Amino acid sequence: MNKKLFLLLTFLFFVSCLYGNDIRFSFDIGQISFGGQMNSKEKDWAIKGDFLDFAFSDYESGFGMSFQPLSIYSIANDENEKVQFGLLNFTFFYDIFHFKKNIEIKPFFSIKTLNPQNLKFYNIEGGLRLSLYMNKEKNKKLKIEGLTASVGTRFSEGKFNLYFDIGMDLGILIYSVINSEYEKAKDIFYN
Repeated sequence: MNKKLFLLLTFLFFVSCLYGNDIRFSFDIGQISFGGQMNSKEKDWAIKGDFLDFAFSDYESGFGMSFQPLSIYSIANDENEKVQFGLLNFTFFYDIFHFKKNIEIKPFFSIKTLNPQNLKFYNIEGGLRLSLYMNKEKNKKLKIEGLTASVGTRFSEGKFNLYFDIGMDLGILIYSVINSEYEKAKDIFYN
């Protein structure tokens, strides 16, 4: 039943994208997020990485979907916790609140599944995400999501957790590191 509902929602989304007036596409090589989660018994720090993020959204309705072929999730302060992989990851979102031209607040719902180490693994997240886009013009077809902050609930391994995380685009992070190393090397060799 859940698979049929998921396929129906995916089909309806793609039909709305095909017949929408203004479809926006975004792609980034990934995003690294640091944050925390807690429930009534425990508090943990978590590190999450989503890689190769493809997203489509309809500008008029605000509905969108993203797909990440690889997601990695780990609890940072637990030695017994294994790194969890998700190879089939979908996020549905609704761009409802726009501030200026490059800030959006959007409710989202995310499903991460298909772990080769544990086939019964799945992770469901939902909440609000604040996104800061690097392009200034809102009507561009290609958007670069630079910084994000998320807060919501996560259901994983039979437990509900409240969580928050702050993420940065992996491409921007790599560029910043390479650029700073280049500047250091330039100072050493040319001064």
